[in-house]
Amino acid sequence: MSPFWKNVDEEIKYLNMNLKTLAKVSGVPYPTITNGRNRENSIPEMETARKIADALHKPLDSLLGITKSQNSLAISEEKSDAIHLYQKYRDIISVMEDFPAPLRESLRNTIMKFHSSYEIMKR
Repeated sequence: MSPFWKNVDEEIKYLNMNLKTLAKVSGVPYPTITNGRNRENSIPEMETARKIADALHKPLDSLLGITKSQNSLAISEEKSDAIHLYQKYRDIISVMEDFPAPLRESLRNTIMKFHSSYEIMKR
């Protein structure tokens, strides 16, 4: 689970809220939330992240794990890499988010199978 979703989980526990309530309050579809939580290093689209942050009454920076230190943003290398990857593949992620959850999962499984085959062929 990505740091974003870990922070969301901490907040919903603190607020004694569940994921369905978060979906309703934020206006983010429940499958979008659950699929995001279940994918390793998943960062939602900026609009989705903002809706969730607003629903939890938290600054978006804090959910993303970005801290302000002496007027500059301190981002760990891991988070910086995740942000870079998100920016690099943002168009693909946006398209995937438009698909229904079962289709997204099917495409994800197909990609993972291709990756496994590719790794075997590289050896």
